Amino acid sequence: MFFINKVLRRVYSFLLNHFNEKIRKELLLEATIQVTRRFFLEYKDAESMRRVVESHRYRKSIRPILLDVPEASNILIYAPHQDDETVGAGGTLLRCAIHGKRLKVIYVTDGASATKPTNQKDHGSIRKEEAKMVWDFIGGVLPEFWDLPCRKIPLTQENAQIMREQIEESSAECIFIPFFLEAPLDHRRVNQLLLMAHRVRPLPESIQIWSYQVTSILSPNVMVDITELIDKNDIINDMWNSQNVSFNYSHFARGKAAYNSIYLNRERTARPRRRYAEIFFVSGVKEYISILENYVDSLNTTGS
Repeated sequence: MFFINKVLRRVYSFLLNHFNEKIRKELLLEATIQVTRRFFLEYKDAESMRRVVESHRYRKSIRPILLDVPEASNILIYAPHQDDETVGAGGTLLRCAIHGKRLKVIYVTDGASATKPTNQKDHGSIRKEEAKMVWDFIGGVLPEFWDLPCRKIPLTQENAQIMREQIEESSAECIFIPFFLEAPLDHRRVNQLLLMAHRVRPLPESIQIWSYQVTSILSPNVMVDITELIDKNDIINDMWNSQNVSFNYSHFARGKAAYNSIYLNRERTARPRRRYAEIFFVSGVKEYISILENYVDSLNTTGS
């Protein structure tokens, strides 16, 4: 870890002094991707990865780069449940819509497992209607619902084939997906399906992966300042009425974004503003798939 810190400090210093801002950000992003990839490939079991990331020790080695939106025009968003994508990346998605990006969101599960069996169908229908309202507000987008069973996503070749076809049909240049070490099982399984989809037919290496934070600690190398959009982000997260009755996810999302503002540059004033940020691990398909392969192999070895 000391070696990684030392190398990164030298890289940052060199880049700050020799390149313009755009080139510097591109080079820094590539550096953080390779350091993160090397870090994760050194761990051979998923629980070790998770413990190190949650300790915050690793995050001290990487300073996230401030970006506005993905450069891609066509963005595909995978949300395991109806609300994950806005709790984790709502401000960034609002910013993408403002910039005229073409957005497509796919809800992987029906989101109905948290209810009694007698009303699961009704609950799933309610969550679908809420999702339609949310995405109409974000940018007039009609969501797609895969309706796989919540907390029981089948990791089958059939579903992998469907995901691969979804990615191709969307002409995705960028994919949003929860971070692969997120605690909820469905969040991790969607990543496993992505790996399986890649094995059905390799994903284009030009696709960029924006892995987002929902409930868990991640290893961010990109941050997006959503300060001016935080009130709109509250509005969309308030629309998840069926979820907010048991836990205030709008409050949680704002608090998480407030915490993430620690990554933003300090304001040297007597009264700094209240600022908000969302964080991501951003990489190319090739790097992300190699990390997923190591992660999935570790699951198979430990039986997790």
